[in-house]
Amino acid sequence: MSATSGATISRGCRLEIEGLAKNYGDVAAISDVTLTVPPGALITLLGPSGCGKTTLMRSIAGFVSPDRGRIALDGRDLLALPPERRSTAMLFQNYSLFPHMTVAANVGFGLRMHGVRRAEAEPRIAEALRLTRIAELADRHPGQLSGGQQQRVALARALVTRPDILLLDEPFGALDQSLREEVQIELRKLQQSLGITTLVVTHDQLEALTLSDLVAVMNAGRIEQIGPPIEIYDRPNTAFVAKFMGVENLVPVRLGARDGDRMRVAAGSLEALVRLHTTAGVVDSAILAVRADAVEIASPGEPGTVAARIAFATNRGSSALYEVTTDDGQNLQASEDRRGGTLRALGSRVGVRLRGEACCLVTG
Repeated sequence: MSATSGATISRGCRLEIEGLAKNYGDVAAISDVTLTVPPGALITLLGPSGCGKTTLMRSIAGFVSPDRGRIALDGRDLLALPPERRSTAMLFQNYSLFPHMTVAANVGFGLRMHGVRRAEAEPRIAEALRLTRIAELADRHPGQLSGGQQQRVALARALVTRPDILLLDEPFGALDQSLREEVQIELRKLQQSLGITTLVVTHDQLEALTLSDLVAVMNAGRIEQIGPPIEIYDRPNTAFVAKFMGVENLVPVRLGARDGDRMRVAAGSLEALVRLHTTAGVVDSAILAVRADAVEIASPGEPGTVAARIAFATNRGSSALYEVTTDDGQNLQASEDRRGGTLRALGSRVGVRLRGEACCLVTG
């Protein structure tokens, strides 16, 4: 799906959403959503089912009418326009290809609906097929294609209309895991080459980290946190974001002395010096987000460690995930590279410590 230089499908547009809200009866599907997507960026709306991410996307496309708020592309008010005049293209999970049409006919369907003449449509179809690397499939029908090929046809059909913004709703859900990862990378390369502003809805954390310039984590109709993928992963602001991004341990802690931008915290006999990435209000929450790889397992009695035992072990191939219980009753999950060795025995004695630089304080 790699694109060549000089691609002309689209240009990047600035997407602005301000105070958007949509209720269904007493249920708030989205509530006071505000975000800005720079021209040519790819943003993922990440969150569990029912958090409002699809409602937000469909509001941009024009399939949902918000109760209040503003949506603009390069300053142009989209809410005043019907869906067909918004210059958006939406790719659904099921691709919605016409089984009786060839690949080329499927790709050109949108152009035909917009009244584009054949002489203009044919080179645009050829360009979209080339960019998505399916030119050799032009005369086949969807039933003759693999899942990955069908996905590329649907993407070509979206791109051929030269939209200002590309909207992808769980676009890889129908693909198996290995193919999904391959197509994600290819899509990201193509999106960067074209410079088209893109919004992706997903519930898959790894997919969001792989694809995005920005990640917006949604919960109960609101954006809990928005930022670059590394920031969302390393420095979640809330317990919800931390848990959704796979943080294994959310530990209530006591707050100690502050030293510049660091603070000493303690959970039982465990202590850590943690960098403060957020405001004093976050510190007051006294919840420490600790990934399993930030819990170090050492030999029992090693200086700076707390006595513990292995309560459970899970084999993860090249690594192991352990549940460890300290002698004063703290329960933590800790990961460790196996380095070709066997798993630690259940009940075996160890020492544990926290890598404070890999932990962060979050709100509840």
